[in-house]
Amino acid sequence: DHLGVKLYSTIPPMIAELVANAWDADAENVDISLIDIQGKSIIVKDDGIGMSFDDLNNHFLKIGRNRRKDTHSSQTRKKRCILGKKGLGKLSVFGIGKVVTITTIKDGLKNQFCMKYDDMKANTSNIYTPSILAHDEPSQEHSGTEIKLEDIRRSSNFDANNIVENLSKRFTIFSDEFKVAVKRNDEI
Repeated sequence: DHLGVKLYSTIPPMIAELVANAWDADAENVDISLIDIQGKSIIVKDDGIGMSFDDLNNHFLKIGRNRRKDTHSSQTRKKRCILGKKGLGKLSVFGIGKVVTITTIKDGLKNQFCMKYDDMKANTSNIYTPSILAHDEPSQEHSGTEIKLEDIRRSSNFDANNIVENLSKRFTIFSDEFKVAVKRNDEI
């Protein structure tokens, strides 16, 4: 609660965390889809390096991971300065919605899992196991990661222009090798 739900209660900072993750994954393109039709959802998809099953367990799902210390580097493989700071970006989604599905492809293998906030809260042990939907399934798709957020806590429609404006204020990255597109209901 303190690291996700209470820390991120509006959409732009949450999306900014996911965009920063895409930058750190050496993505060149990030597509943000805001869907208001037949239930609300947000999808953030990048074409970065993706994550293996071990990467998910040992890095992505590890809260408070210090990537710079673990890798002994403050740069990505493409020599980008790492934006992520505290390993909390993945929790930001629960400030906005209650169900998140992560789909990631690396080296031709697809891994997918779903986490539900209500199930985590109801869990009385200190261990929560997400629902695994795909484990090392062969895939012809390009590497990258998609984060789909559902059961959104807001009732008003998404304002794509406001999100674009907020993201432009949060990032001072000017690179022809990193593009972020925001669309609402499949319209750019």
